[in-house]
Amino acid sequence: MRRRSLVVELHLEVERAEDREFRRPLDLPILLALRPKILAACWSLVRHWHTQGQPSPIRAHSAFPTWARVIGGIVQSAGFACPLDTAKVAIVADEDGEAMRRLVELMQPGVQYTFADIVGLCRTNECFVGIIGETEMTNGARVTLGRLLGRYDQRRVKDRHFVIDGRGHHRRYHVDVVESDARLHVPHAVSAQAGKLLCAKTDLNERAERAERVSQPAEPATTEPEVQTRQCGIGTAWSR
Repeated sequence: MRRRSLVVELHLEVERAEDREFRRPLDLPILLALRPKILAACWSLVRHWHTQGQPSPIRAHSAFPTWARVIGGIVQSAGFACPLDTAKVAIVADEDGEAMRRLVELMQPGVQYTFADIVGLCRTNECFVGIIGETEMTNGARVTLGRLLGRYDQRRVKDRHFVIDGRGHHRRYHVDVVESDARLHVPHAVSAQAGKLLCAKTDLNERAERAERVSQPAEPATTEPEVQTRQCGIGTAWSR
């Protein structure tokens, strides 16, 4: 759900959530009464996206491309942020991943770091605080940190390539800057203008196919069922 959510962080002034006073409680009867307005609002988003030419979002997703194109386009064309962007709540969702990204940013490319150097960087910059602690590390903590770093060996972390060389006490850590490759960003960088061009091209193809079917007496076709099918398709994608 993290990869399919547009996260909105709300500031809670009170220390305990149960101390907050709700001026407008939303229980089940109230939500059911608001159902027509909610559905009307959802339909207005879909209709606005359709009238804009069904633009694609600025990013796509390889795991569910159709859902990403439709729902991402609907949400972004309404003026909201792209729901496919990486949510900036990594500290809460993945503390180890956030700490690793911060550590890699601190490492200088081309410099060989020992395990003690990595521990020093982490302690100075508050990375992996739960593992390293404030005093001397235990053997168990060293093993835990070593295994965690091993999971990132030969992997790309943001714009750096994290590499581990050697074994045991001779193990060294370093990072290399990853060259930007435009081909890597093609599936995730479809602009709204490009989406309109693609939709326009698709509409032209559909009209040509429709005209060809109409010209054949054995297989008459009308445009109304196709419009209904398209609306059902949008509704199905939205319900996901």
